[in-house]
Amino acid sequence: MIASSHIARRLLILAFLSASALARADNLLDIYGQAAQDDPQIRAAAAAHRAALEARPQSLAQFLPQISASGSTSRNRETIANSTNLFFANNTYNYNTHGYALNLMQAVYHHDYYVQLRQANSRIAQADASYGAAEQDLIVRSATLYFGALAARDSQSFAHAERAAIARQLEQAKQRYDVGLIAITDVQEAQARYDLTTAQAIAADNQLASQDEAVRELTGVQHDTLLGLKPSLPLAAPEPNDMEQWVKTALAQNLQLS
Repeated sequence: MIASSHIARRLLILAFLSASALARADNLLDIYGQAAQDDPQIRAAAAAHRAALEARPQSLAQFLPQISASGSTSRNRETIANSTNLFFANNTYNYNTHGYALNLMQAVYHHDYYVQLRQANSRIAQADASYGAAEQDLIVRSATLYFGALAARDSQSFAHAERAAIARQLEQAKQRYDVGLIAITDVQEAQARYDLTTAQAIAADNQLASQDEAVRELTGVQHDTLLGLKPSLPLAAPEPNDMEQWVKTALAQNLQLS
């Protein structure tokens, strides 16, 4: 799998290749930046990663000196009912007693502490890989949803343009039928084509609304306009142009396999 930084550079290139006709429209880099801040999945992965990083300090703390202090005080009441002692005559005495303790402990050798430290290092390495995989997944999801939304907009434009063209054909068919140039079946066929394109336009509207909602869930922001790509988008060949090399790289660097 291509490293996150490399994919991010690709996203940046694609973002700059986007058209700039709509000044306030969002490009792919905007979508990814907002998703990195607000996407629930990446935020959950970041929280899990931070929690895992605490395993090492907690394990190391067991090797440090442990010091504890405590104190106590008590109120005493003593009544002497029958005494032959000249210093303590029959009476009731009230007095306080105090106690203090300071304890210092240092582990000389605990094999289980070293085992726990190695386990903590392993958990942190696993957490790093999981978080890196989540970052890469966010890049892929951002690009997929962005281009899906662009495709839905193109499909909507095409569907509405086709319906408008068929509507003109239907109107022409009705006019030709009125003057007796065509049969009623031709009008009915034109009407059927118009009804079909109307249904396709409605489906395109629904698909665009669904794609926009998916982008909103990813970023936490409603995107009414998105920057499209330039018509002359260059498609560079992969480097290296060798399938086996890419498979080897994926097996070595895929964070979900490492």
